[in-house]
Amino acid sequence: MKILITGGSGYLGSVITEKLLNKNYEVTILDNLMYNQTSSITFTHNPNFNFIYGDVRDKSLLKSLVNAFDVIIPLAAIVGFPACDRDKDLATAINYEHVRYICELVNGTKIRVVYPNTNSGYGIGESGECTEESPLNPISHYGVTKVKAEGEVLGIGGISVRLATVFGTSPRMRMDLF
Repeated sequence: MKILITGGSGYLGSVITEKLLNKNYEVTILDNLMYNQTSSITFTHNPNFNFIYGDVRDKSLLKSLVNAFDVIIPLAAIVGFPACDRDKDLATAINYEHVRYICELVNGTKIRVVYPNTNSGYGIGESGECTEESPLNPISHYGVTKVKAEGEVLGIGGISVRLATVFGTSPRMRMDLF
């Protein structure tokens, strides 16, 4: 199985890439390394690993890539509400538009989109609790972009996995959130 991970050199992508390579999947990362991260270097010895230096906003690049894969995991994102509020256009382009475009390209094909999403889409629950049945009610631009992207994925029969706040070690630690 061939898997494309956009933003695969990031915090979550680095961990997912390692797990998939350990299961002998072919994994390609598309990343622009905007944080100068080096986490993908650890995979370069693996013959099932490929790295493409590029930007998910490059529609011609995405179009040339997606049909070569069985599964696409769109992880490229501007993460967190402060970063998204600083540049809403950039956040929208990366967090939502690239996912929408991938869904447009693969709709009607056998290519699966698996979208690890954030719990930021829930916002503040009415009772102070949040369950999988809680309505989505994002309160930040970050949450809005992620909810809209999830809608695109679900609209083509893709899979969304709503994660709680992800924590722990990763080859790409999130030191830029301070």
